[in-house]
Amino acid sequence: MNDPNGDYDGKQLGHACVSSSSWDYTEGKMCADRNFESNRRGGEERVAERRENDMKGRIAVLEIESSSLAAAGIERALKEAGFAAECRRVATGKALAASLAERAFDIVLAADTVPRLLLPQALKTVKAAGFGAPVIAVLSSASPRASVAALKAGADDVVLRDELDLLGPAIKRELMKARRRRDRRPKPDSLNRVDEPFRALFDYAGDAAVITGLSGSILAANDLACSRLGYQCRELIGKSILDIDREESPSGLERKLKIIRNARKPGHPVSERVHTGKNGVRLPVAVSLHAVEYGGQAAVLHLARDLSQRRWAEDVFRESEERFRRLFQYVGAGMVLVATDFRFLKANDMFCRMLGYEEEDLVRHTFQEVTHPDDQSVGAELSRQMLEGEREAFQIEKRYLRRDGSVVWGLVSSTLLRDAHGSPLYFLTLIQDITERKQAEEALRVSEERYRFTMEAISVGLWDWDVESGRVYYSPSFLAILGERELPPAFSAWDSRIHPDDREAFRHTLRDHLEGLTDDWACDHRLRAQEGEWLWVVGRGRVVSRDSDGRSRRMVGTLVDISVRKLAEQRLIERESDLRKLSARLIKVREEERNRIARNIHDDLGHAVMNIKMNLFLADMMLTGGKESVRAFLHEMKDQVDSLLEMMQYISMEIRPAVLYDLGLAEALRFYVKRFSEQTKIPCRVRSLPDIPNLPDETAITIYRIVQEVFVNMFRHSGCTEIALDLRLSNGRAVLSVADNGKGITREEIGSIDSIGIMGMRERALSLGGELAIEGVPGGGTTVTLAFPLPSGEDS
Repeated sequence: MNDPNGDYDGKQLGHACVSSSSWDYTEGKMCADRNFESNRRGGEERVAERRENDMKGRIAVLEIESSSLAAAGIERALKEAGFAAECRRVATGKALAASLAERAFDIVLAADTVPRLLLPQALKTVKAAGFGAPVIAVLSSASPRASVAALKAGADDVVLRDELDLLGPAIKRELMKARRRRDRRPKPDSLNRVDEPFRALFDYAGDAAVITGLSGSILAANDLACSRLGYQCRELIGKSILDIDREESPSGLERKLKIIRNARKPGHPVSERVHTGKNGVRLPVAVSLHAVEYGGQAAVLHLARDLSQRRWAEDVFRESEERFRRLFQYVGAGMVLVATDFRFLKANDMFCRMLGYEEEDLVRHTFQEVTHPDDQSVGAELSRQMLEGEREAFQIEKRYLRRDGSVVWGLVSSTLLRDAHGSPLYFLTLIQDITERKQAEEALRVSEERYRFTMEAISVGLWDWDVESGRVYYSPSFLAILGERELPPAFSAWDSRIHPDDREAFRHTLRDHLEGLTDDWACDHRLRAQEGEWLWVVGRGRVVSRDSDGRSRRMVGTLVDISVRKLAEQRLIERESDLRKLSARLIKVREEERNRIARNIHDDLGHAVMNIKMNLFLADMMLTGGKESVRAFLHEMKDQVDSLLEMMQYISMEIRPAVLYDLGLAEALRFYVKRFSEQTKIPCRVRSLPDIPNLPDETAITIYRIVQEVFVNMFRHSGCTEIALDLRLSNGRAVLSVADNGKGITREEIGSIDSIGIMGMRERALSLGGELAIEGVPGGGTTVTLAFPLPSGEDS
């Protein structure tokens, strides 16, 4: 229908207009077309051709695609959907324009990966042809941003390249819509009439259409408007447009209608509004107002294009952007966007805190500048491979330099984002701080190394027994204990080497632990080494894994060579035995000494006293004789009494050396040496014998008894003809030595357990805190040396 200015805004209806003018897609406006009748006839022929093809299942397809492989995939999908498709492929704007001018196509499939023909440009060219063929965008990305951009550019539908099985249903749906639009167009014989063409366009327009009077009262509504708003047509007639557009104010509506009425322009600028349906549903729409005549009266045409799908896509895109923003900021790890020249574009708070930067400071640096020098080459090479398409992503561990110069470890996961044409945009990189994990790994490595060194240093063998399979791991130190280079990985390699006397105890204790009767396992036993010798070892272990029934699955433990300890224990046992023998011997010697003293007293002293008694008896009888005989007898009695006194003194000296307590150690030793020499007829000399002041009686008597024992043993066993005694004081210690010129004591005699005298002397020396040394030279005599500490403060 002609408007007051003689032009009709057919573009706002969303399809080609049927009038005495045509739309000039180059200039973007309606213009007179002298060849209108020719164009109309060509259009009728194309419509007839399309209907014939629809009946036969044939369609003409225009593919805007540069890849022959991708085009083959599309054609295969069309065939599988049941179409007999006649396809033409173009990859440039010139070829597209030529194809559209040459013939009409039923469907246009436009890919977004054509380098020389961008998708928006292709869609604009197709729509400008004015054939009404549906356009389906074939996208390589599932990004909501790309879908929204395609729909805004004029695509009727969107199909992903990875979901070509949905292409057939989409084509059928769009072809059906196009056929409905063609069927609803006015007949050519009504073009010269005014109301019929307008009514057809009004009823079958692709947008919701409502006609109101200049006051805003609804005069007419098409079926699409009624169905979207949920009203029947008769319910809408008479309502105010404000009942639908509740956000519009009466004054605002009056101002818009006044502008249209007074300015006599084709329409009012498009504005986005929200219409409210009968059931309260809110519908986002793009509304344009146009001055028209309806029923011979001035009226306003309200065209409302549904924005639900676009709003949905925008909401999806906005939600996706928000999710990405939240993910980027609160992911719990460092995340950055890095340009292809390694400049920071954006960094989240976690990464900034990780390196100690503020974001505005960090973006002044490149990724390489904050990377440890030793790790720069690896990251750069992997990034280069992504830029060249050799890989899609990578993950590495690398070090970063914090602002203060300290080092932090990061687990880096990076991928390269590209645009619709495959050109690199930027790197999206996720960095997890693994410094603590690296420090823990290093501490564990050092600990394990220290443990290994310790085990090797103390010769501790490790073993790990898989009880179910019977396999055993023997560590190198385990093999070293046995002198082996390798052992079969079986428990029998250990069990077969156990000493027969120890095998039963070994198996019994091990069985008890495997059955859970003991918390730990330990067993001392002998093992046969490589050379055949028997080694004492102690095995220790614990079950570290059991199944659900409590059966042992794995046991680990150690093996330690205790041969030296066992030898020491044996020697200690022998030493204890020697001490027991010594104790028994001392008791026996003491008893023998007592018996000897008792015999001496009983025999010698008793005999002497008896003689005195007898002589006195005889003297009594002889008193009747001459005096001379009595005098001689008395002299003999006197001599006997003197001998008795001397014998009593010797016995007393043997039991208790009184001179030691009265005159000191030096004088007691001189007296003893002199008396020993007189009794044994062996020359004895004293080389040096200084006095030791403040010497305790217990120490003095111990030294005196040692000297006694040495002299007596030399007299009895050495066959010597001379004995010398020497005592020297130096540096707080006293060194007393006794040497003879006898046959010389041997090592066997010194170490013999029957040498009770030597053992006794050593025990006495230990009681002084000193030590006794005996050295013999065959044929060169024996020297006994006693070294002991002097009383505090005493020296030479």
